This record gives sequence, structure tokens and C-alpha cells, in this order.
Amino acid sequence: MPLQLGNLHFYLGPKAAGAPDDLEAPIIEAIDNATSTVYLATQQLECLGIINALITARKRGIRVRAILERDYLLSRSPRKEPWEQGGSNEDNRQALIALFRAKVDIRIDRSSRTLHNNFLVIDHRKKGLGTVITTSANLTPRGVGLHYNHLLIIKDDKVAKDFYQEFDAIWEDDPRFSHGDTPVEIMVNEIRVKPIFAPNHAPEMELMKQIAKAKERIDFAIYSFSKSSGVDDAMKLASRAGTSIRGIFDKNQANQRWAAKYELEAEGIEVFSSTGKNWRGKVHHKLVVIDNSIVIAGTFNFSQAANFNEEVLVVLGDLEAESDSTINQQAELVAFARAEIDRLILEA
Repeated sequence: MPLQLGNLHFYLGPKAAGAPDDLEAPIIEAIDNATSTVYLATQQLECLGIINALITARKRGIRVRAILERDYLLSRSPRKEPWEQGGSNEDNRQALIALFRAKVDIRIDRSSRTLHNNFLVIDHRKKGLGTVITTSANLTPRGVGLHYNHLLIIKDDKVAKDFYQEFDAIWEDDPRFSHGDTPVEIMVNEIRVKPIFAPNHAPEMELMKQIAKAKERIDFAIYSFSKSSGVDDAMKLASRAGTSIRGIFDKNQANQRWAAKYELEAEGIEVFSSTGKNWRGKVHHKLVVIDNSIVIAGTFNFSQAANFNEEVLVVLGDLEAESDSTINQQAELVAFARAEIDRLILEA
């Protein structure tokens, strides 16, 4: 079962890999419940359930817009017979064609940046109905059904407006539609929600700042973690200052020559890789838990390249929170996320 703190719902999946939650069903449900608009920005779109939900929404009069990453619509090499179906990324191309046939408004991301932030904005102009879904999962059968990922649903008009502004900036690909250089902070059920969008908001610096504030412990689960990211240096400094740090890497990324795993180990930081015999999917999380106060989630890998992509990182909670109610809700959120990191480490 997902953690539900009022208008903030946190999912950890997929069930097929032993995690508690289904990651595709809540996306479909939210699209099915839309009353006016559904806007989607995603790198990959192959899940038939989600595609059909978008088409059905369009048929019942919902305005549907989608932005797709160009690189995942191309074949890796030119086809000898380009009129024939097949080749790499064919499922993404078939999804694109189906959405065009349904008269869904679509744009291919035109910037030189990689579109890596998977999110939906639903009913952002309907008072009391604005909803955001953001997930570390690629919207593919393997992304939502095999690899370890998280999904966050926030039902809040101000958060929806903030994500819509980011969607619009990508949609228009025009500096006049810039999201702005200052991230907003919004209280949702007494929990601070701070969306950080790359490249404008420098998510790497936000991560480093939050790590520097840690007083007791940091836990993380990460797909890609580069030793050139700056996050590795922040963790080393925090460890030297007495903060207990441990985390789990995806095994295929952990052993790359550019990975931060061995440098962190040399600092006495506990690091694990997904090498257990029961592992089938990737550790695709981008998840950090700090003390009993903060959960950081989103699409942002800890790599230098990610700073220049279209990315989203959401900071949930505040280390300076004072009210008992806020502290208790933050602790509940932290316990839920940390339990999944514990489970992954136990299976490593």
C-alpha cells in the first residue's frame, strides 16, 4: 500500500519485484479521473495502459498534450527499408502514431537537452483539482513493472501550477517562457514541497546543500552516481563530520570506471550493489533520505550530465520544522522510504 499523507501519496514499486506498490495503475487512474486537462512530459512512452488512458481521455473531451524525447523515437541506425516497421524504439514510435491518430496534441522535445523528467500535470486550472504525478520510472513495461522505482502524487493547485509552468517552458522551447531561476516552496499537509527543475534550479547544488545539513544519517538508492557529480564530495565531507551514510547502487552502474562507489567506500561510507541472486530489475531510484526529516525524490541521477538535462527533483520536508504535526508526518514519510532502501540493501 502507498503511503498517503492527505494530499501527498508516495508509491514504491513494482510489486513484481517485491516492492509494496503498483506504479502504472495510479497513473491510469489519475488520467481516467481528469476533468479538463492532462499534460505529460516523458522520455519514453510504451505502456499500453497509459497510452490507452490518454486516448480515452481525449475521446471524452479532455485536452491532452504530450512532450516526448526525440532520441527515443529514433532508430540507432538508419533502416534499409524505412517504411517497414521495426528497429530500436519502435514501441515509442507506435505510441506516437496512435496518439496522433487520436488527435492528441504532441510535440517532440526540440531543445538540445535530454528530456528526462517524467511527470504529468492534471486539471491545473480547476480549483481544488490540480494534481501532479512525478516518477523515477520510465513509462515502459520494464520501467513500471520490473525496475525498482518510486512515484509521487501531489494533489495541490500551487504545485500543479508550478509543474505546469515547467511543462509550458518545455512545450514552447522559448526563453520567454522560462520557468524562472528561483524554486518555489509550497506547504502540502504541513510538509514542505520544493520542486527543483534542471537546468534552471541547479538540482545538484540543492542535493549538496541538503546533504550538508544532515545531522545524523543519510540513506540513498541510486541508479547512476558519478564521482564527478559534486554529490560524492558532499557525502565525503558529511561522513568526515560524523554523519552516518549508506546507500545502494544499481550493479551495472556501480562498477563503471566513472562511478563514485569505490571512492565512497574509501571514506568508510557503506555502499551496496544489486548483486543478489533474486535481482531481476535495475535499481532505478533517485532517492535520498536525510535524518528523520527529508525525502528527496525525482528523476535526477547524481551525474554531471544530469545538470544539463530536463530533470525534476522534489524535496519533501524541512530539517528546521518545528511543529509536532509536521515532524510526525515527515518521520512517517522518511520511515516509508527508508524501509524500501533497507529492503534493497538486505537483498543486495
